[in-house]
Amino acid sequence: ETLPIELSRGCVFKCAFCNYRFNGKQTVDYIKPIETIKNELIYNWENYGITNYRILDDTFNDTEKKIDDMLAVVRDLPFSPKFWAYIRLDLLAKHPHTLDKLYEMGLRAAHFGIETLDLRAGRTIGKGFDPEKQVEMIRHIRSSYGNNMYMIGSFIVGLPGESMHSIVSTQQRILQDEIPLDDVQYWPLTFDKKDFFYWESTLSINQIGRAHV
Repeated sequence: ETLPIELSRGCVFKCAFCNYRFNGKQTVDYIKPIETIKNELIYNWENYGITNYRILDDTFNDTEKKIDDMLAVVRDLPFSPKFWAYIRLDLLAKHPHTLDKLYEMGLRAAHFGIETLDLRAGRTIGKGFDPEKQVEMIRHIRSSYGNNMYMIGSFIVGLPGESMHSIVSTQQRILQDEIPLDDVQYWPLTFDKKDFFYWESTLSINQIGRAHV
């Protein structure tokens, strides 16, 4: 069995398209004590033989301290767990030394919310890190760990400033294995309505763009 587990609440980022609560939190807010995490993992293993987990944190690698704490927990376990997690690709590219820590911790599947490889569109939504450096990190992960790391990339179609050509070009690069992702998801840009969602994203509030492709 694979169980969901949440190690912290909220997100330190505040992407313009996101309507999740607790965005923009401080890095040390709402994090479980490491002893609580360790006891939960051991209990599930001893009673149910569970070793596989989906980490539900909005961004697991938002701080290196959280990675280090989780690695310390895993090193002290009587078994080797395996994890799936939401990983911020630009942070991984900025701090490549954390990749080996994540792998040693047991990360075997990473979901990257890439959103776009168009620099201008990325800056509009709060993700302005060099897209090609992110692509290089995906290639580095594949060359380092082969098929032992499953990589999912999600993209948003219709971001302000991104053309149809840019979107098609990204897909072609993925199909040609220039960007060696294992799975790809495309989502249309939508504007939240208060009669459907309790909370709105910055894009919804400001109405600065439309799904135009």
